[in-house]
Parts: sequence; structure tokens; C-alpha cells
Amino acid sequence: MAYDEGLATRIQNVLASRLDWPEKDVRRARVSGARQHGLRRARRRPDVRIAAEEADATLAEPGARPFSLTGRPMKGWLLVDPDGHAEDEDLRRWVERGLAYASSLPPK
Repeated sequence: MAYDEGLATRIQNVLASRLDWPEKDVRRARVSGARQHGLRRARRRPDVRIAAEEADATLAEPGARPFSLTGRPMKGWLLVDPDGHAEDEDLRRWVERGLAYASSLPPK
């Protein structure tokens, strides 16, 4: 899937608005397409890491679908199709979910 610079910028803007989320923490945890080496690989369908127990309920939301690299869905990961993050507020909600999950992880 091709890199989407517009989506990367939108995700960066959401992350930049979170003063309580230090940049070093963003580098240690993937949050809605944010990867250890930045947003170079942002796609039209960002991946979001959430608590595995929230996956079933979250997958019922518009645009959400299972994330799979091998044909087998990964627990606690999902992709968000463009219709699920078309509005900035929709994208913010998904990024906030990823941030909430990453915040629950122990420091590395």
C-alpha cells in the first residue's frame, strides 16, 4: 500500500496536540501508523493498536477491519479504511485509542 503524506501529516498534527505524550514515547510505541522511525510508512489505512479485549467491539465501527500480515488477524491490531478516518475528528478518535493503549504499556 502506498505512502500517504496527507494522512501522515494529519496523524502528526494529532500527536503534536498531545503535550502529555512525550516524543520519546511515540518512538517506543506504534500509535496509529506512527512507527519507531516516524511516519514514513503511513498508508491510506492506518493501523491502530488497541487492547485485545476491545477488538470485537471496535471492529463493529465504520471503517475498522482486522489487521493481518500473514492472512491471520493479529489480536489487538486493526486497520481503519479511509471512510473511518475521513474527518479529522474521526482520525483523532482512532489516534487517541492508540495513545491510550500505548500509555497502558510499561516503559521500555
